[in-house]
Amino acid sequence: MKFDSAGSRVVATLTGHGLKDPDNAISVAGLEPTSSRLRPMP
Repeated sequence: MKFDSAGSRVVATLTGHGLKDPDNAISVAGLEPTSSRLRPMP
């Protein structure tokens, strides 16, 4: 599936070394989670 992310910030969670738990990674990084809207590309 492809998404149009033009003009948007794209974030990916990588696995390994504790990053399998997004809550743990966010708490260590000191960042607040955000939600974004993605729309399917034709």
